[in-house]
Amino acid sequence: MKGYDSLLFRALIGANQLEFKENMDSAESAEYSYSPRYNRFRLQILADPFRWAKKRRRPMWQKIITNVACIILVCSIALGGLMVVHRSLCQNKGAIFI
Repeated sequence: MKGYDSLLFRALIGANQLEFKENMDSAESAEYSYSPRYNRFRLQILADPFRWAKKRRRPMWQKIITNVACIILVCSIALGGLMVVHRSLCQNKGAIFI
């Protein structure tokens, strides 16, 4: 069985090489040209990666708002799950949120 698998593998690789020979040859000889904007971007990162990262960093207030929103979301999902599990919270007697 092992010999059959390797024979099938070699046959499939050979078929792909024959089918895509032209594409592979043209891809190897092609010269890639990048836009000037991309080249500037790469040079800025390579020149000083820490300065580049500092410029792209989000402001502290935005991080705080995101964290608070995540905490509120988690708490509301937990409370909703608790209300589903414990029906006594949803009844009219001493209801918390009704």
